[in-house]
Amino acid sequence: MNEQFTTETANKPLNQETLDKGFEPMPIYDEKYQKTQEPMNSEESKLYPLDWKTTDVKLAKGRFTHTVSRPLADLMIERENELNTETPIAKDGSYDLPDETAMEEVDAKYYEKIKINAEGYGDRDIPTLHKAKAFQSLFVREIYVDDDCDIFDEEIEVIEEVGSGDEADFTIGHILRQPEEKELRKIRQSFRGGKLAPDKRGRQKFVEKSNLRKAMMYYSTYIVRIKGASVGDEKFSPERRAEFIANVNPLIQRRVVKALVEKLTGSLLD
Repeated sequence: MNEQFTTETANKPLNQETLDKGFEPMPIYDEKYQKTQEPMNSEESKLYPLDWKTTDVKLAKGRFTHTVSRPLADLMIERENELNTETPIAKDGSYDLPDETAMEEVDAKYYEKIKINAEGYGDRDIPTLHKAKAFQSLFVREIYVDDDCDIFDEEIEVIEEVGSGDEADFTIGHILRQPEEKELRKIRQSFRGGKLAPDKRGRQKFVEKSNLRKAMMYYSTYIVRIKGASVGDEKFSPERRAEFIANVNPLIQRRVVKALVEKLTGSLLD
């Protein structure tokens, strides 16, 4: 299992040895991009606890309740490694889409690792689909960059809305510095998702490639500050940057980086 992200490991220098081991610590923050933290406004007074311990997940309009603990970074990396798939490509170039039930089985497995209690099932076994949905619900978010954002700003805010209602229960702002052009190109290249490889009888297959560790490295490189969230009941401060990063789930880190890239590239033809 990969080494867990902690505040002690967060600022170790990035080197090839750690990359070969499958662990990418968060690089030291470049202080030239640091700005004086703005005072908390009324929208930031309701802070989302990034370091939450347990939560209840409701399924089927509250009929079933799953109490789970927070999945940590090493668990999410382990899960990601199991999700990598190989898709055979037929001679005519056709292929089948990945089987979503395979992902459900993986997520059901990792649900068991964080499960504390489940109610509403009586003596019945919990269906695999229920386990998977309970796990997946922990990462249901609206993550986007505001349409009015200036893509040439030195800092760009990626908004994360938490909650399934019409109005978000919490709104978190991930403020990232503007990547340089060569940096943006490198991020885009790492998000390609996989490659074509030789298969049996002269055919090809698409081998999916995980980009989770890369996304975590990019997030920790470009994040300037996080607003609307807390760790240890305290809001963000520059000296606690590594601690906050370590408590942002890796899947959320990846989606934040993707939202940034999509805003900087996809809006050019709007």
